[in-house]
Amino acid sequence: MTSDEKLNQTTKLTVAASLFWFAVKLVLGIVALSSFLIASALFTFALSLSKLFCLFGIAKDEKAERKVYAVTTFVFVALAGLFYCIYNVRLLYGFKPTDFGLIPAIAIAAVSFYLFVKSIVNLVRYRKRNIYYKSLKLIAFIGALTNILLTQTSLLMVEMPEMNQIYNVYGALGIGAFAFIASIVNVICIFRK
Repeated sequence: MTSDEKLNQTTKLTVAASLFWFAVKLVLGIVALSSFLIASALFTFALSLSKLFCLFGIAKDEKAERKVYAVTTFVFVALAGLFYCIYNVRLLYGFKPTDFGLIPAIAIAAVSFYLFVKSIVNLVRYRKRNIYYKSLKLIAFIGALTNILLTQTSLLMVEMPEMNQIYNVYGALGIGAFAFIASIVNVICIFRK
């Protein structure tokens, strides 16, 4: 199996897992009336759709169709960034994040750090590939950034539950803005080719 085939297979599995996770979060969010879970579900859904459209674009031969899929991919990345920003603005109005406890916070930290390092390694590894492979790695990086912020929030809630969350809001807005700006830059690059 070539590295491209392996990447496509892995991406298909992660899209399926992400869509399942989206459905679980959405159902739980609706049942529990949790804005956190609903916003998180929308973020997961938008990133999943962006990966799916990357796969569609890889499968197409015609340049015009590939551009449509590439642009659609980045529209979903931009929407994910927007959902993330809107959700986290609520922290400005006194909302307190959930205290997961020490053991779950450490587990979140371990997984988040692994995904973050893996996404950086893959960004470097696939930097000279076509737009779709770079897009898949950028999407993974944006997801990893949100996981790192979740790690910070969960660890701080264990140690300092009364802490002002303003820096987490700024971090979230930065990640959302990064996703949005990266989407615009990539769409511009697509149309320059």
